[in-house]
Amino acid sequence: MTAVRQRKGSKGKEPGPGIQNLKPECVAEPRERFPTGGFSWWTILCLISGSIVGVSLGLLCCIYVATLHENDLWFSNIKEVEREISFRTECGLYYSYYKQMLKAPTIQQGLYELTHDNTTESKRTINILQRMNIYQEVFLSILYRILPIQTYLEPIYFYIYTVFALQTVYVIALFITSWLLSDSWLAGALSGVWYILNRVDTTRVEFTISLRENWSIPFFALQVAAITCYLRPKLKPIHQRVVLWLVFVSTFCFCLTWQFNQFVLLVQALIIYTLDCLDFLTAEQVVSLYLMQVSSLLLVWLLQFCNSMILGSLVLSFIVSALFIKHFQTGLKMGGFVIRVGKLALHTLLVLALTFTINYSAKKVLQLKSDEHIFKFIKAKFGFGATRDFDASLYLCEEAFGLLPLDTFERLAGTVLLYPYLCTLSVLFILLLLVALSNLSLNGLGQASGEKEDRTFKMRPDVAYNLMHTVFFGLLAFSTMRMKYLWTGHMCTIAAFGVCGKEVWALYLRVLHCNTKTAMRLIRYSVPIVILAFLYYKFWPRLMEEISELREFYDPDTVELMEWISMETSPPTTGLLKCLCVATRIHRRALSYSTIGMKIEISKTKTETISALTDGVICYLNKKEGSTPEFEEGVSYILQKHTLSNKFGQMYLFVGPGSLKFKTTPHNFSEAAQTSAKEALCPPSPEMTGGEPDIFSRGGHISLRGQITEFHGVRMTRARVPIVDLKIKCLEGTFSVSLWREAALTELFVGDEVLITHLRPCVQETGTGKFHSSNYTTVEIAEGQMQETVVEVIGVSNVNHTCHFLGSDSQVYVVPQIVFAGNPDDLIARLPLHLSLKHVNRRVFQISEVSE
Repeated sequence: MTAVRQRKGSKGKEPGPGIQNLKPECVAEPRERFPTGGFSWWTILCLISGSIVGVSLGLLCCIYVATLHENDLWFSNIKEVEREISFRTECGLYYSYYKQMLKAPTIQQGLYELTHDNTTESKRTINILQRMNIYQEVFLSILYRILPIQTYLEPIYFYIYTVFALQTVYVIALFITSWLLSDSWLAGALSGVWYILNRVDTTRVEFTISLRENWSIPFFALQVAAITCYLRPKLKPIHQRVVLWLVFVSTFCFCLTWQFNQFVLLVQALIIYTLDCLDFLTAEQVVSLYLMQVSSLLLVWLLQFCNSMILGSLVLSFIVSALFIKHFQTGLKMGGFVIRVGKLALHTLLVLALTFTINYSAKKVLQLKSDEHIFKFIKAKFGFGATRDFDASLYLCEEAFGLLPLDTFERLAGTVLLYPYLCTLSVLFILLLLVALSNLSLNGLGQASGEKEDRTFKMRPDVAYNLMHTVFFGLLAFSTMRMKYLWTGHMCTIAAFGVCGKEVWALYLRVLHCNTKTAMRLIRYSVPIVILAFLYYKFWPRLMEEISELREFYDPDTVELMEWISMETSPPTTGLLKCLCVATRIHRRALSYSTIGMKIEISKTKTETISALTDGVICYLNKKEGSTPEFEEGVSYILQKHTLSNKFGQMYLFVGPGSLKFKTTPHNFSEAAQTSAKEALCPPSPEMTGGEPDIFSRGGHISLRGQITEFHGVRMTRARVPIVDLKIKCLEGTFSVSLWREAALTELFVGDEVLITHLRPCVQETGTGKFHSSNYTTVEIAEGQMQETVVEVIGVSNVNHTCHFLGSDSQVYVVPQIVFAGNPDDLIARLPLHLSLKHVNRRVFQISEVSE
């Protein structure tokens, strides 16, 4: 038997490891890969079914987080100013640039305002596109302008739906990575399900929509999937070039959308460097991946108007140093084990020394100091010295930049994610060490040896990369809690790979001496199905309960503050305004609620008067605290030195101490202008019969008239807001209705004929429709036919401070406290009672005792 061997003493070109020509380690059977020559029907069926499952899981995650966001804030029902207030901290700042671009007369003018911004920093004009990563807001604003969607999709919904849609990309990327590693789309399904169930630790997109990480991490996951595909064994050159382009595009999008891109890429560059030193990657693969990172960073540098922070980044210095030293140190992978370890240690010292030298020189030349606080923070965090830098100290005080809390692992263990992850990680990491020792002992041949000798341990480069990825980013997550979102998503991938892949199971089966194809297939397909069934049984009811929990955004103080700021920052109008007060409305708003026994009551209210005015063209609203309106209904005025504001989608008119208000002769404005003003004060709410086909898609408000057939007790949400669920039977259908806040406290009973106005239709996740009350909702109880009935009362009950009589005919009569304020226990001793009850639908208005 002959074998091609390297000549002794050869100083020729350094051989690459060539891992792609090897079979995966510890697998007794050949891998079931996609055929290179053609596709069987079974392969095509698997591809189609797997793709459908992956896309479905991605869409499910998108709908899930969008539903949580809607249910948590009641986003569709609150005012524009409240929607914008819901973007907390820097999220609101990022959204303001999107809004600024939309309000600009042209795209060119909007871009000019961003590059010459004098409102973000006091007394300074800065280039926002250079300073911050907001190209996603610019792109979305341009896209919203050119797409024909303005008539039926508000700008803020286009913004948040885009961010939620990126969660679909994220889940699909995890699905693909697991599928590529294990050759089974069941692994992809398992990783997607785990990602959704561990939402608390994998994403926070539903309440921090605009954060840069929610834009960038989906692209980072897509990049990891592309790298996994690129490192797969026996990949054709044309396929390698296509996948490399995908690596470049995803890396570029990731870098463009997050300011922490350079630090994340530095960790990734260290992973590539480690795998290169241990002979898991070929020289071509290493250089290609480095160049994709450098190209992406340089392109972002150009788009950010030559941002010096990118050129002074540590990752660029490291990649340049690694490539430079690698090019000149040609004999790095020659020699025995001890010699190679010594060379690698020297090589690493040279790379690090050159890295810090280049980085220090670049910062001196560029006079770069903007990222010094980050290194001061790292130095202080790990105990290498205290710092007095304000930004670094602020990071140290922030909980998000502290160590990873231990309760994170309790939550991960509760979804059965932690246990397979730790098993897979420990087995593969030990295997990686054994393979690395074997590679370093082969005199530079690594796993690319031309000898066809059987090796005890082998590991594919795509598996090695993902293993090192989860180790490095796991350490980063342990040190900084905010970075856990880079780790937990990939954690789902590794755990799913361990459950569905052959590598780990092959080792276990070899130990049990039953490593056969039948046993391997049985365990690879049965275990993930059992886990998925268990997760469905345990968590599906919880998910349904979670998305059924309704809350409401309620922050009246901040709303008033924003409206006050809007008024104070708007310059007073010097001209005259001729207007007519069309209508006024007194609005009493509950500020807080209290629970007394089983009854919910309003504990604190605030009264304000809203006036609707028109100048014949534009409608204005004026708010004044108290029950006395600023303007009299039906009176015409001439105003001077007033303030107008249109920052929140509605024109508001403010009258201050210096404003002049003159009553004048009636203005003859058109009926259409006056009607428009009335609708601004109280939107129209047409009455529906229930048979309209577009009742849930027409938008706006509607009114329903009918009889209450079901009524559930009033309850308090976790946001301390009362809500009551009922069903109302209309002329052509029965509908579910949820009444919120003050409307929920209306005294209603089954059988009441009611008219409920200003309901907002919505479609639930199950596809069924439901109506919610709004700030304008009123509940009118129809006056029914008064009846007088002699009843033999055989039972008395007191529920929510309301007395109920049970008649001998099994009918229940409701007696409000205003009708009977006595002690119900006093009546029990006198039962049975013969009473004459005047009632409407068994709601009692008068009681008189019948003498026997």
